[in-house]
Amino acid sequence: MSPCHRVTLHKLHLDRARHAPVKRVIFGAVANQRVAELKDIDRREGFVLGVFALAVLVVGVYPAPLIQLMDASLANLAIHISAGKL
Repeated sequence: MSPCHRVTLHKLHLDRARHAPVKRVIFGAVANQRVAELKDIDRREGFVLGVFALAVLVVGVYPAPLIQLMDASLANLAIHISAGKL
C-alpha cells in the first residue's frame, strides 16, 4: 500500500470517528426526554429561515450593492491604518 493510500485511509477513519456522534443524533433514538419533547420549526420560523437563506444567497451571487455601501467607510479606515504605520 502506498503512503498516499495510508494517509487517505487514516483520514477516512478520523472522519468516521468525528461524525459518529452526529450519525447517532440524526439516526438513533433520542435518549433524553427533554430533547424528545422539542418540536420542529413551525411555518413562521421556516419563513424567517427561508428569508435569511435567500438573503445570503443573493449577497453571495451579487455582492456589489453591499460592497458599494461599505466602500467609503473601508477607504477611510484604510487611510487611517496606513497613516498610523508610517
